[in-house]
Amino acid sequence: MQEKQHVFKVYRGLQRPLTFKGFKGKYIYWGLGAILIGLISSIVIVNIGNYFLAVCSFLIIGGGGSFLCAVKQRKGLYHKKSHRGIFIVPCNYRYGKKI
Repeated sequence: MQEKQHVFKVYRGLQRPLTFKGFKGKYIYWGLGAILIGLISSIVIVNIGNYFLAVCSFLIIGGGGSFLCAVKQRKGLYHKKSHRGIFIVPCNYRYGKKI
């Protein structure tokens, strides 16, 4: 007797980076880290003293970190320089032979 084999379709995704609220890939984790650090610092500041100062610290640290992540994502992780102008590249080959 032959047994029936079950065939399951496997969803492999669309080969695109993970995206959440406009953040892509590793910038999701950086933004989440900035918000968590802001939250933890505001909890510490509330326990030490002032509620208003805690809210300000959360907005500055969490919002500023998220804004920095958004700017880094738009410009790229490394500061890329875009040179403008006309560039003359000398030709080192003539008729297939190196000069």
